[in-house]
Amino acid sequence: MGQTAQINRNIMDRAALRLIRSLYGLTPTTMEILWKLLGNERPITVEELIPLVGVPKVSIALSLKRLYELGLVERRQRRSGTTKRGKGRFQFEYYVNRSKLLERIWNDMEEAYQKLTLNLVK
Repeated sequence: MGQTAQINRNIMDRAALRLIRSLYGLTPTTMEILWKLLGNERPITVEELIPLVGVPKVSIALSLKRLYELGLVERRQRRSGTTKRGKGRFQFEYYVNRSKLLERIWNDMEEAYQKLTLNLVK
């Protein structure tokens, strides 16, 4: 990829991130976690995200919970599901289903646009 193409891609990436952040009201930390998940080829746990993001475990866990509740990331029980964590809790790994993410963002943007145009008409 040429330097100009790479610069254009970086600009588009930043614009997309700003749009997603605005649409869902996400914090910079939550956006960074989403970005790390998008760049990762495999599912990742909270513990694996700690050195990548550099924030406390509780912050990562809360951000992942929010992303999961919004439907922007998926989670599954760790494949070695027999390993329990703490008081009977299983460890989850998180990942992004890109096609589902794009569809979700598109639908939410359409909904936001419809609300905006209805408010303008009133």
